[in-house]
This record gives sequence, C-alpha cells and structure tokens, in this order.
Amino acid sequence: GLAKMMMTDVTAEILETHLAGLKPTYRDALLREIRAVFGYALKRKWCVENPVKNMDFESPPVGERQVFSVKECTQLLNACVTKHPDLLAGIAIGLFAGVRVFEVMRLTWEDVALKEKMLDLPAEITKRKRKRSIPIEPALLAWLRKAIKLRSEKTGPILPFSSYNDFRNRIRVLAKDAGVKWHQNAMRHSYASYWLEQNNDLNKLALYLGHVGGLDVLQRFYHRSVRTKEAKAFWALRPRRV
Repeated sequence: GLAKMMMTDVTAEILETHLAGLKPTYRDALLREIRAVFGYALKRKWCVENPVKNMDFESPPVGERQVFSVKECTQLLNACVTKHPDLLAGIAIGLFAGVRVFEVMRLTWEDVALKEKMLDLPAEITKRKRKRSIPIEPALLAWLRKAIKLRSEKTGPILPFSSYNDFRNRIRVLAKDAGVKWHQNAMRHSYASYWLEQNNDLNKLALYLGHVGGLDVLQRFYHRSVRTKEAKAFWALRPRRV
C-alpha cells in the first residue's frame, strides 16, 4: 500500500489506482488531504513534486451538476459505435434514461422491453431497492437498436463488467477516443437536464430518476440548466445511417 512507499515513488497514476471506485466527494476529500501532505513534504524537501497537481477533482461546485453538451454526447456515442460497441447500450441508457452507472451494470437485456418501450429496473438492482420503470424515448430506442445490430445481442448483461473499476478503466479509454472529458454522474445529470427542459414535469422526472428528495432539489439543479434548442438537439440524436 501507499504507507510502505517512499514519497518520491508516489505518482498520480498510483494515486488514481488507490482512489478508483470511491464516491467523488470522498475521493476529492482524500485528494485534498494528500495534496496537503505532499505540500508539507515539498517545503521540507522530502519529495520533488506533488503528484496531486496532475490529477483532476471530480466533484462539481456545490449547487452545480456537470452536463455533457450535445457535441460531447455525439462524440461519445459515435466512439462507442466505431471502437467500443459493447459499451453503446450502456452509455445510451445512461444518457437517454438517466440510469445510475451501477444500476446499468446490473441491468440485463431481459429488463429492456423494446416492444413496450420501457426500461424495467428490478428492485434488487436499484439504489433505493424499489422497482422503477423509465420510458424508452425514441432517441434511446434508436441507439439500442444500433447496439443490437452491432453486437447481435439481446440477452445477458447490458455492460460486460463485473466491477466498477473495470467500467472506469474502459470509460477512460472511451472518453479519450471520443475526445471528451469524463465527469462522474454526468450522463444522469444530462438526461435530467435535457428531459426537464423538454417536458417541464418535475414529478415525472423524480419518478424516472428514482429521486426521493424534494422536488425543489430537482428544480434547483436542473431547471434551465440547458437551453430549449440544446434539448431539442439532444433528443434528436440518432445513429448515422450506413
């Protein structure tokens, strides 16, 4: 572990490995403490560099939520199609249905009712341990059909990962290939922002997100966080015809 390493041997890559899978707020809190320790060591010339300076904090400022732009969504989806087809269905569900990453990792194709155009999340895979259903919007339906066409797959897990670390590592590669800076929970925040701007219904959004807090929270975070023109462009995203 880190406790047995010389400070001069600790790199940003090593820290990322040790912090992988932690909640953004907890990860960032640890990063701040580590940064302070290395800052203290630098002043006393116990090391030559603070590795935290080469790392990004994941949590957005209080009261803000990171949202992928329409361009970034396009780049991510297209990168899935060309280089990471096994990620396409999961990324599409995250963007166009707002399902949490760990819920998508537990989701199977058997939970995707294409004919009824509904995602049915069993209680055992959701954060609140309550079953919830989310309409499959036309955009999501198009991308799911594209994923099925690319993979010839309609059974088994939506994502091919057994751990969050595996997902995280692949997402880093995907984001790099797409030319997009990845933000924790940004897919879910994007869905909420674009959906609310198009539909203006906090009660339904809370139901689809599985949100149990007050509606004022959703109002504060997502109301007018994107423009109407952007929302229309987001919901109009479709796979390229070949």
